[in-house]
Amino acid sequence: MQEDKETKTKDPDRNLSGIFATILIYCLLGLVGGLMLFMPDMKLIYFCYTAGGAFIAYGIILMIRYFAKKSFLTVSNYDFSLGLGAALCGIFTIVKAADLADSLPVYLGCFIAVSALIVLQHAIQLYTMKIRFGTVDLILAALFIALSAILVLDINKTFSTYTTVSFALIFAVGILGIVSQIIVAILTKNYIKKEEKKADEKERSLAEAKENLKDDLDEYGVDEDDDPSEDIPE
Repeated sequence: MQEDKETKTKDPDRNLSGIFATILIYCLLGLVGGLMLFMPDMKLIYFCYTAGGAFIAYGIILMIRYFAKKSFLTVSNYDFSLGLGAALCGIFTIVKAADLADSLPVYLGCFIAVSALIVLQHAIQLYTMKIRFGTVDLILAALFIALSAILVLDINKTFSTYTTVSFALIFAVGILGIVSQIIVAILTKNYIKKEEKKADEKERSLAEAKENLKDDLDEYGVDEDDDPSEDIPE
């Protein structure tokens, strides 16, 4: 019984590589937004070096984890491929840092677009569990998509004209993304606990009903294994 309970509390579908990637993107957005707000004279190329290093570290961790956890025994696990891709992306980011720094709004806009898709999935996840906070995530996803479109398309030269405001919004995306991730994790965990409690109560009710039926049969001298059809005359 204790083993069954432990099995229930484990989350076999937890995708740690996805969680790490999500947090990494939010942290990079919050980092570049915050640094450029408080250190506006900092060169943007430093962010490219930081992002490249972070992607390389993330990729190496995934590849090591792939072998350490023996994930190669699972057909559906692609941590090695994702890790190698992330490492190569990091190397490319460092090598082409100067070019990427000139087109940083597009680079950040792509990050924010990915963040929007993640938050949108959170909204759908919460709506499926009938949790009202999903509306907040849906609004955030719409705002993130709008901001990413403005940065990527550079509508009305927004980034160069409103640089401080743009970095403030990018910083907000990073912070709100992390907060949303934490809230969704807590809400999901509480939902799973409630569902497990309902399942346990249902199982207990069925067990009690079976026990009561057995007591009633014993009271009337009926064996629960008896076949009632045997008492019917031909």
